[in-house]
Amino acid sequence: RRRMEQDLMKRGISAELFEKAWSLWEDQGGSQDECAMIHVLLRKKGYEPEGADRMQQSKMYQFLLRKGFSGEQITKAMRIYSEDA
Repeated sequence: RRRMEQDLMKRGISAELFEKAWSLWEDQGGSQDECAMIHVLLRKKGYEPEGADRMQQSKMYQFLLRKGFSGEQITKAMRIYSEDA
């Protein structure tokens, strides 16, 4: 969500208009599963939690932050991903 908002604001869309559109989308049943989105990116990047050292974990965390995910969501998703692996 944050990434979309940032991209649209760069193109001249106001934050207020984005909020209205987002609310309308949610009212119509739209939702995002950020945890699943993070898991897709982890798989795509070939992240292996068992063999990852602190440096690799940090790089992946920073990558996901740049994609617009919150630190809380990233930590939660990476913990679940490592338990499932």
